[in-house]
Amino acid sequence: MPYAVKLTSDTGIELLLAERNGDPAHGYLLAALAPQEFDDSYDNSYAPPGIVLPPHSGPAATAITDTYLPAYRGALHERRLDAVVTALERLRDEYDTAAAIRGPGSPVTAPRSPAAHGWR
Repeated sequence: MPYAVKLTSDTGIELLLAERNGDPAHGYLLAALAPQEFDDSYDNSYAPPGIVLPPHSGPAATAITDTYLPAYRGALHERRLDAVVTALERLRDEYDTAAAIRGPGSPVTAPRSPAAHGWR
């Protein structure tokens, strides 16, 4: 891959654009880079697949804006939604564990903050 560039938007989208077969006449390859908020994005099932862009700027821009970016945004939304669901499941497990430790009929309350104890 002789030439490649990382494209970054003001919204945090990072894309990799590379020449295909080392010749601009063959078009370009476009793929997403994982947002920094995800540290486990290698081999991620949510990542949209890269696409081959035509060598001409008009059709390439259309492919990016009409096809790739909507797929990228959808994949990012699904990834974030999965992170929220995973966190909620973890909280539910912790709540159930606390309820089991306290015993039946005992309410599970959140631990009091240090400020509630007069600590600073």
